[in-house]
Amino acid sequence: HVPKKKFASVIEKVYSLLKVDGLFYISLKEGNSEGFITDGDGRRFFAFWQKEDLDVIFNGMFELLFDDRVSNSCEK
Repeated sequence: HVPKKKFASVIEKVYSLLKVDGLFYISLKEGNSEGFITDGDGRRFFAFWQKEDLDVIFNGMFELLFDDRVSNSCEK
């Protein structure tokens, strides 16, 4: 639940705290927008991403070990 403008710095911080050969799991929603969504869990902030944008951020820091996509109709 991190705004896009802060996401790269958060990922860099995670990378700096990770042990050598440590694993990092992240779950993201695919799309192009960001904002608040109200659902059964209340009002929450989501950022929706395209894989190409994430590749730029993660490049040089992390190796993708697993990629699984599921259908989601949450994007506004």
